[in-house]
Amino acid sequence: KKSRLKKYSGLSLVTMSNAASFGGPGYPTGGSNSGAGRGSAPSKKKFTIKPYRSSTSVDKDAAAKIWKGLKDSIDEIHNQDASLLSFEELYRSAYNLVLHKHGDVLYNGVKSCVEEHLAKVSDSVSQQSLDETVMKRLGMAWTDHMLKMVMVRDSICMYMDRTYVVQQKKRPVYEVGLCAFREKIWERKDVKGRVERMLM
Repeated sequence: KKSRLKKYSGLSLVTMSNAASFGGPGYPTGGSNSGAGRGSAPSKKKFTIKPYRSSTSVDKDAAAKIWKGLKDSIDEIHNQDASLLSFEELYRSAYNLVLHKHGDVLYNGVKSCVEEHLAKVSDSVSQQSLDETVMKRLGMAWTDHMLKMVMVRDSICMYMDRTYVVQQKKRPVYEVGLCAFREKIWERKDVKGRVERMLM
């Protein structure tokens, strides 16, 4: 039993690691010594880099259309069919949503999309007949889910994490995915109870 506990210690899903949040880069400040008096501190002139702003506005209908394309892409990532996706285009689409004040559409959409996918995975895990098979299937699902959440975060949600999430004091997308896994899969009685029996 102890060896089995050691083997599956990586499946302790109750304690989740915090997702890495992306901080904005610190831009240096420029300075000039011209006109400075002898012995005086050099003056410093601050400068900022403003983000590119699209001249095309994005209304609610346009935002819904952009999100539909992003949702289809996230579904392809979950279905392991992402080889033909352009991650540059995905990032640009998500960036435009956030830039034009539709961060809530992207954030809530990604959350719902991940939860829908995990509901299907949850059924496939709980329907295993043997406890050891449940354990194995759960481990595979957990590893796959973490990988897919990194892809979704880095290719679609990075700008949103750095702006909208910080401003609205919400969970970063990666953490949202970890919490969804815990709620949709791990906390199911027919999954958690069987795993705990295996580890006792």
